[in-house]
Amino acid sequence: MLPRVLMFTSVIAVIDVVLMTALATLGAFIYNLSAGFVGGVELTLAEDE
Repeated sequence: MLPRVLMFTSVIAVIDVVLMTALATLGAFIYNLSAGFVGGVELTLAEDE
């Protein structure tokens, strides 16, 4: 019983890692595409004098 459960959770974990990697890549691509169209957000940091 235990080897079957461990095999099942291992398969689910591998599928989860592949799926999350693909979704993160797609999200970064969509973000970069939309930032290119809109111009992105520019942040300037300066010290108070």
